[in-house]
Amino acid sequence: MLVLSGLLTTATVVAIEPGDVRIITPRPVSPENQGDVDAVITAQIRASISSDQSLSNNAHNVSISTDSGIVILKGPVDSEDERAAIEAKARGVDGVKEVTSQLEVVSR
Repeated sequence: MLVLSGLLTTATVVAIEPGDVRIITPRPVSPENQGDVDAVITAQIRASISSDQSLSNNAHNVSISTDSGIVILKGPVDSEDERAAIEAKARGVDGVKEVTSQLEVVSR
């Protein structure tokens, strides 16, 4: 189980495995740790989408990539409402500077 909380510049990442608890406090965002920050952003978006049971299987499987705080969303979704919900979830994550949506509504 992975629990992510806090602002990215002061975030605490708690990784819990059976019998193992680790707390990691990242440094402020710099070129050296931007990849770590991008991975946290991607994980937070994925967790938000995955935990929303109102979204379709297509929505749960969209591609999410993050580079320097810029998020790219790709893949099929079942409706305009799903597209908007996923885009909003991405924009709501700390550290996201921009969201580029390449989500496509597919007819059923």
